[in-house]
Amino acid sequence: MKKESPTVLLGKLLPKAKRARIPQLRDIAAEFINSMGGTQSFAAQMVTEWQNSPPGSMQRTRIADLIFKGLRQFDGEDKELSTLDTAEVERIVLEKLEELAGGPAGEATPG
Repeated sequence: MKKESPTVLLGKLLPKAKRARIPQLRDIAAEFINSMGGTQSFAAQMVTEWQNSPPGSMQRTRIADLIFKGLRQFDGEDKELSTLDTAEVERIVLEKLEELAGGPAGEATPG
């Protein structure tokens, strides 16, 4: 798996219009991800947060929104959260987080 820098990863998550208007936001976010141990560690922390949050919680909703936003913008996925059942959302989110973290969600650990 090709390892992307935090700056590249965040660049993919920000809409093009915002990237052009606020380039310093990407740099700040990249520094934040670097301080959290890099892209893989940050994704592993998101896996842990997902697993520790109850179904339907705001934490899971925000993580799912972030993942689906990235999938729509950069992976060509056109699925909307509202059209999927809970099991499908969980499968897609954990699959993408595992990919970013570099391993299965059950093995992902922060730090």
